[in-house]
Amino acid sequence: MTYQDAVRTLGAGNSPVVQAMDKVFGGLLLGGAPFMPSLLSLFGAKNELARLTNDLVSYGIDKRRKLTQFDRIQRLHAARGVLMVAAYFDAVEHADLPFQLDDAQLSRENSVSIAISTNGGSSYAKMMSAILATELPLLGVEVDSVRAGTELIACYKDMSVRFAVFIEGLSVWEGLSTAQQKEATKTLLTIVPTVAARQFEASIQQFAAESPEFAIWLNLAGHQTTRDQLANIDDSMRMLLARAESVEQIPPVLQAVVRVNRAVLSRKLLPVEELLDGLDAPRVSRAYIDPHFRIAEADMQTPINSEDFWQAQDVRREVSKFLLGYLSTPFALLNPLVILGHPGAGKSLLTQVQAAKLPSPDFVAVCVPLRDVPADIEIHEQIEYAIRLATHESVSWAEFARAAGESVVVIFLDGFDELVQATGISRSDYLIRAKRFQEIEATQGRHVAIIVTSRVTVADRMRIPGGTVAVRLDAFNLDQVKRWLDGWNNTNRDFLVRVGHGPLDLEVIERYFDLASQPLLLLMLAVYDAESGALRDALGKLTQTELYERLVQRFVSREVSKRSRVGYEDGETVENELLLLSVIAFGMFNRGAQWVTDEQVAEDLVALDITSQPKQVVTAEHRRLAGPAKDALGRFFFIHRARTSLEDVDFGTYEFLHATFSEYLVVRLVWRFLTDMVNRAKVADARTFSARRRADDLDLKTFLSWTVLSVRNTIVDFLEGRMGDASDEFRASIRSELVNAFHALEYPEVTVSNNGYCPAAKTQTARLAVYGANLVILIVATGPDVSSHELYPNVRNRAEEWSRTARFWQSQLTFDEWCGLLDTYAVRRDVNDEGERLVHLSRRQKKSSPRSNSDFSWPCSNKVQVDCANVEPLEPSLFLSSNEFICDLGSDIALSSLLGQDAHLH
Repeated sequence: MTYQDAVRTLGAGNSPVVQAMDKVFGGLLLGGAPFMPSLLSLFGAKNELARLTNDLVSYGIDKRRKLTQFDRIQRLHAARGVLMVAAYFDAVEHADLPFQLDDAQLSRENSVSIAISTNGGSSYAKMMSAILATELPLLGVEVDSVRAGTELIACYKDMSVRFAVFIEGLSVWEGLSTAQQKEATKTLLTIVPTVAARQFEASIQQFAAESPEFAIWLNLAGHQTTRDQLANIDDSMRMLLARAESVEQIPPVLQAVVRVNRAVLSRKLLPVEELLDGLDAPRVSRAYIDPHFRIAEADMQTPINSEDFWQAQDVRREVSKFLLGYLSTPFALLNPLVILGHPGAGKSLLTQVQAAKLPSPDFVAVCVPLRDVPADIEIHEQIEYAIRLATHESVSWAEFARAAGESVVVIFLDGFDELVQATGISRSDYLIRAKRFQEIEATQGRHVAIIVTSRVTVADRMRIPGGTVAVRLDAFNLDQVKRWLDGWNNTNRDFLVRVGHGPLDLEVIERYFDLASQPLLLLMLAVYDAESGALRDALGKLTQTELYERLVQRFVSREVSKRSRVGYEDGETVENELLLLSVIAFGMFNRGAQWVTDEQVAEDLVALDITSQPKQVVTAEHRRLAGPAKDALGRFFFIHRARTSLEDVDFGTYEFLHATFSEYLVVRLVWRFLTDMVNRAKVADARTFSARRRADDLDLKTFLSWTVLSVRNTIVDFLEGRMGDASDEFRASIRSELVNAFHALEYPEVTVSNNGYCPAAKTQTARLAVYGANLVILIVATGPDVSSHELYPNVRNRAEEWSRTARFWQSQLTFDEWCGLLDTYAVRRDVNDEGERLVHLSRRQKKSSPRSNSDFSWPCSNKVQVDCANVEPLEPSLFLSSNEFICDLGSDIALSSLLGQDAHLH
């Protein structure tokens, strides 16, 4: 939009003001025959431009006028444009120039050039025409207010260049000394743009107070003055939302969608049938808490799936205000907006609440849950499909859009990750297609804004159009958790008193803040505590391992009892459900992913004989349906099931709402295997003729030969928690069996049980290395460490054997697996009284401690007649930490010499 466009937009229906402004600019504004203007119309006491600008803006954005939303957006953008230009001329007027502007009379030559525009760059016509035709910066949502100011000043500098060239052609310039001319040029090019920017910020204040959208818009667009001085953005929000009209006043074609949208606010967070009798869930209108967020301008090179990237962005408050302001900008009609968040962050609820609150008919919102619509149809067809699902009414997109008229249609495409994960088919161009959809609609005179949601983990699969604004939702902070708890306690006050629990206090939930910071998981914790009071009863006593065990046990038991004919849970059925969940968790872990597909679930369950296979081979249909697994997993609301359809076939993936649920279930299944292994050992040892036996570790080997456990520190924490809860005797029995299993690695069996279970492509040698590392991790978890003497009792040079084992692991493990070992475990070198070198492996005590802080001079210990110098701690590096872990004799001798750990033979 240029200044000329802005004046025409604001002045529609008020031609006297526009004609008066055209006169100020010498006939150049409306493109008529130019005539001699007076510079005093632009500057000085008779400044007509300032007065006319105020009149034009007041008229153009008068909130008493009945305007459509699109017209209002255009007028707000135009108002900003004319204020921007007026601020520039005001800055020139007040600039400290070595001449008076009212002395700068136009010469005869200038007058002629205005009429015929032949005097090159120095003519008034050239100068003013260029300024009036300058493309003004688009008002959008600036990620960086500093950059917004920089762009504004750059625009003003461009105007100053043109104005300086013009002034240099006037007679007043010729009367200046060379020094004065340089000073005037410097003032115009450096000082005037900065002053103009400040003047612009000041001028928009009065209009921000008059127009709620203007206030919110400018606040979001990087105008620091507005953010600091505007009294109450909340008042502006209320004024905007108050524009919503009754459904009956909205075109009939749109009414069903608007009714569905508004009904969300009266819906409860959970259906009553999901809760105990008497327990209630607050309504969405009372329970919804606006998340804080971060924004960034993104393109195809921006790592929006990286947590490190988002941590570097500033935190902003109240995403609802941001979205309302964003949707009131012309920028929203040009590019899709991306909203990212982790599972359970509330992305879907956010879109539904915004659709409910956007004032209709200014805005008409359509929520398109991508999990419920076919993946292989065009966007306008997905919209039609979603409307039919939500309203049971069929309407074509063209009919719907025409009925919306000059309203802004907001399309929420919720769940890009559903398309990617569930189908396995690349939809990387989806945002490109969404932008193209907006462009086509614009050519038809329709005004469409698109908002796409996705989980952060798959955001790297998006091809992002340049200039796209991306939003990442933050987890709740303590204040937001408290506000949510207040709503929960108020809704269930009578129930909580009746069962003897009382309100759920923040000090109780704060102990589990890692979970409670995600809205959906906070709801889960509140329901769990309301049913049993377990969180507050165990305050200060409940370990992380105990909490997760109670959570999964409680929710699985509740699901089983709901399906049971007798109305109570059966212990065996509950354990079978937990086994199924654990297999799913292992499927994710062993594949190095946060989710698993229907097909992969089916393959795992059939290979493990958990689900019967209809034929000898797992068919494509069976892979897709995954037998009873799909039904079982869909029952647990701490599991997110992404689904979509392709060619009329359903596809799905599964992901835990928080990664720690998956990690705990991995450990839970490992613990079951360890328990079974110990019990089988006891039976074998009790036989009358018990021979020397190998550890019965086939189940462990089936699951633990694919990925090293230490790639997830939380898994190691859960393992140690489980071990800590066990008796000393049982822990010793586990350690004994694990050590036996490690000794047996020297003679690996060719055949193992469940050899059809193959979650990843791995060679037999790589699997052997992974399993060996995992056995050592489990041994260390029994505490406090493990020595080379225990691992290699029948080997003469045990330290050297450890080095060979560690080098074997290094050669076979992935880079992440190897680094996970180095980060999680420390190796201590020792020499016993007999001069034998020993190795001790233990868990690193501090996560932040350096990987490598070893004395590599141990081969020359004084116990073997060698004297060594002291050594300063080493900076961590992969090379040094690898050598620390491997404990190779030759490498240690070389490093001790290179690092100044000199040995002196006696």
